[in-house]
Amino acid sequence: MTWSTAARTIVAIFAMPRDPAVSATVSPGLMRSSSRSAASSDATAAGMSSSTGRGKRCFTRAMRGNSVLRSSSIGGSLLTAARAAKRRDCWYYSATTGRAAKEPTCNLNSRVPLPGPAPSMWDSDYLLGEMPGVEETADEVAFLLEALDIEPGDRILDVACGAGRHAAPLAAAGARVVGVDTSAHLLRRAGDRGADAGAAYARADMRALPFVEQFDIALCLFASFGLVGEPEDRVAMASIARALAPGGILLTESWNPFAVAEMGARRNWWRVGRTLYLAEAAYDVATGVVADRREVLDMDAGAARSWVRRTRFYTAPELAAIGSSAGLRVARLYGDFDGSEYTQDAPRLIAAFEKEA
Repeated sequence: MTWSTAARTIVAIFAMPRDPAVSATVSPGLMRSSSRSAASSDATAAGMSSSTGRGKRCFTRAMRGNSVLRSSSIGGSLLTAARAAKRRDCWYYSATTGRAAKEPTCNLNSRVPLPGPAPSMWDSDYLLGEMPGVEETADEVAFLLEALDIEPGDRILDVACGAGRHAAPLAAAGARVVGVDTSAHLLRRAGDRGADAGAAYARADMRALPFVEQFDIALCLFASFGLVGEPEDRVAMASIARALAPGGILLTESWNPFAVAEMGARRNWWRVGRTLYLAEAAYDVATGVVADRREVLDMDAGAARSWVRRTRFYTAPELAAIGSSAGLRVARLYGDFDGSEYTQDAPRLIAAFEKEA
């Protein structure tokens, strides 16, 4: 069985039902620019290499299968969470107590205060309008398993894990996964999704993660790196790097800024039952920020909700500079989850960083 087939099977098991009436929102991945040269220059200027095709390993990790996993403070807690998950309870890893907890309500940060009740931006409205389907998720998980050479027992930190779309299938594949997010709502959904997989979850801000050299791999996917904005993204990068063991790997993924620049102002709408969702997004070339405004009209409740999300999309040299400031070196660049090389007209910018040993 190939990784792709296995990933599709795993994702299908843990996928949440999706209303067929929900349509995709703005999709920068459908856009392409005409020239490849600028992205190649980006890679050269950043001192990094691009991948050459699907299935190519992006690095060799020195920390695989060592005693750090057995002595790590998260080891016993993950096993506790896994046993609880098998009883179909929803448990969450607490770095404060070192044990699994029933609810992801504890504030794990000493410096950055977490928001109170989950804002509407990251509640059920987000899940109805944002999440890729089963097929796309399966492709992403297959890429992660193969490109990162993930093996059973590997310690993975999923930063901004959301509803556990990647954490659950990776845990089902045998990895020891901790997912962190600021949204208690999304973490509860993640707990439901990963009840059989054994993933553990914690409520934490990526800028102040409570881990020190405890993970082999860290993931920050779905354009999550860039949500806190400058200069806080550097703080977030340093926090994630601190959570990695020496020689560990961080993989970030976002839309290619060159593709996003072609987006201009876009509008879209979709309906789920008697709730209408309106989306409007615009890219600011000067700042590299996409402002994404959402309006939700709930006919049954007679209520309207709105919010604006701003995401900074970094170029390859910018990512390399931020990573370098945190002791991370860019080892590989990919242009999509099919393992293709990164170029200017690639839909995505996927960067694999390696922490200095």
